Amino acid sequence: MDKPIDCDNEQLFKYIYSVIRGKGEPHRLTDGSIRFPSMINADPQLAIETFEIRYNNNEIATRYTYEQYISDKDLQTVIRGLKLDADAFWLLTIFCFDYALDRCGGLKFGDNSKDLIEKFIRVAESLEEYDSDKIQLTLKSGKSKITLTDGKALTTILQWIKQGYDSTVNKDCLSDFDKSDPQQMFLQNEESDSVLIWYFATLMRYFFELNPQYKGESKKCDGLSLSKNLLISTLIFNLGLSRNPSFRESDETLKGFFKQYKNKKIETLGNLYF
Repeated sequence: MDKPIDCDNEQLFKYIYSVIRGKGEPHRLTDGSIRFPSMINADPQLAIETFEIRYNNNEIATRYTYEQYISDKDLQTVIRGLKLDADAFWLLTIFCFDYALDRCGGLKFGDNSKDLIEKFIRVAESLEEYDSDKIQLTLKSGKSKITLTDGKALTTILQWIKQGYDSTVNKDCLSDFDKSDPQQMFLQNEESDSVLIWYFATLMRYFFELNPQYKGESKKCDGLSLSKNLLISTLIFNLGLSRNPSFRESDETLKGFFKQYKNKKIETLGNLYF
């Protein structure tokens, strides 16, 4: 699928429009904006435009690519078996992923390299005010470890670091994240990871609840299960939401998430989709 995508392409965005609109009549808020009775708690047009921009600018934090998705023969067999439009379903998947990341509590941007260096320098400068004998610096890599306690050596190293940073002309380049590694961009605790998986899966399941016409004529297609839960579970693994291979093998793990968070509600509002 070629970039840029255009949100005015109703055929390509039809599944996203479906989950945004939900079921029922829209209502107008006091500020004049429109909301639909949907799981997607955001201004409909703004959400579509935000996703379009983020997708075209490669700002969505997953290493899973359209090329990997469309070339996965087993996955595409299941998608065809459920009579889904592969391209529209791809955009729905990435939209739900990005929306879930934005909405889930406990998710925040981590420190980039520039932030970490400046924090280190601030701590180092504050330590210089005290007795140097109380300062120590530990460096660890695998089984190798060294701890410096010599005051003169530490003071010299800290001065070199500050001088090197101050002499860096383009400090903005240190603010960039590695987009191939979502774990660098976001800080998550264990519960947040679990909630994120559950919420993404719930959004995808919501699409199928709104569109019961997408189903297979039998339980299998070319020997592959047409279980919608298993399809969602596979996408969880492919997107990197979990590295647990059980998500690709069956939908039992996902069912456990649905049961665990049966009464869970996401109360937070996103910073991107609102």
